[in-house]
Amino acid sequence: MDSKALRVVKQIDSSLQRAEQLIAELREISRLDSGKQMPRRQHFPVAALFESLAQEFQPSAAAKTLELKVIPSGAWLYSDQGLVHRMLQNLVSNAIKYTPRGRVVLGVRRRPEGAELQVWDTGPGIAEQDQVRIFQEFERLQRRPSGADDGLGLGLAIVQRYGELLGHPVQLRSTQGSGTLFSVTVTYGQAQSRPQSVPEETATRDLEGLRVLCLDNDPLILEGMEELLQTMGAQVTTAANREQLLSQFSNGGYPDIVLADYHLDGGDTGLNAVLEARKHNDSDIPCIIISADDSDVIRDRAKAVGYRFLPKPVNATRLRALVLALTRV
Repeated sequence: MDSKALRVVKQIDSSLQRAEQLIAELREISRLDSGKQMPRRQHFPVAALFESLAQEFQPSAAAKTLELKVIPSGAWLYSDQGLVHRMLQNLVSNAIKYTPRGRVVLGVRRRPEGAELQVWDTGPGIAEQDQVRIFQEFERLQRRPSGADDGLGLGLAIVQRYGELLGHPVQLRSTQGSGTLFSVTVTYGQAQSRPQSVPEETATRDLEGLRVLCLDNDPLILEGMEELLQTMGAQVTTAANREQLLSQFSNGGYPDIVLADYHLDGGDTGLNAVLEARKHNDSDIPCIIISADDSDVIRDRAKAVGYRFLPKPVNATRLRALVLALTRV
């Protein structure tokens, strides 16, 4: 396509990504404010947390010619790994977003009260009079170049809420013109035996040979999921309704896992469709329910029958990690 058309496509893609981010942040704030978010604490290594963040943010840092430096650590933490990861996601994302040049550093300081997870940047810094209000909802300091700002100003509000929920103090130290440090102090954990990690060279196709069945009434979503999973190495079949799903099972080619949209046509649900398929074929195939309806009702229904849940829009990294967790013997 010509340069004008390509520019329009890039603008549409950017707008869609921004819309997805805003929806996810608003949904997250709503869930936190409802008081129903319950931490699931466990012992986990800082190394696993930092490795995931490095893989996620190296491309965006490189795109801005920033150095993303991750300091290795052998410390173990005791908390909700997913929520701590979410806090650091917001902090690292903000650091890269608002740092025009230099580097962003992710590291740990061992304190008597816990491990202080630190995110440093060489950005413009935050004036003292702004250091309280930036943790409030919908507050943005407009530190990015004109026209480049995005988001609703909810990232730090989410970090603060998770910190309060988990009992992990969030700190900010900054001098205008001299960069910024955000940190989260997390309770120390006890070292556990760790499963062998997937070799780096095969990590991008770590679903190689896995048979995945996708159930969704939207053909565009089915096509997108099929392409995404195939890039990870999976063998993908698709179904648009209960009848096609049952037909796939009756052919004898049982999948290793089913990814099912919750709301199907005609008032049917992916949850009930997969339950019927498993019942008729006396199988115990794992299932992930995927839905834009992120309510506790849908989550609880999935949990009650032993299924897992992921909200739309689906994060590819989370999807791959959950599929692997459910299919590894």
